[in-house]
Amino acid sequence: TRLPPGVCPLFFPIILESAGQRDMLYRTLKERGVTSHPWWDRFHPEVPWDEFPDAVYLKTRLFGLPVHQDLTLKHLEHVIEEFEKAYISI
Repeated sequence: TRLPPGVCPLFFPIILESAGQRDMLYRTLKERGVTSHPWWDRFHPEVPWDEFPDAVYLKTRLFGLPVHQDLTLKHLEHVIEEFEKAYISI
């Protein structure tokens, strides 16, 4: 699917195998100068999370790799390079 002209997402979503893997990837990329996002990482106490296992699955595994409009091609190349290195190491 193509995005309409002028539309740019902030993050590229990646589903990882575990929350631990997601957290490790986040920390590793941050140490390497890549600001990523452990998307949806908090659980509101009023939500009965046991009734929403699919949401819990995504909340604990969804990771956002930055791809927003403020990144230059050089930035994106750096993000990809560091992501590849970090992902192999986790």
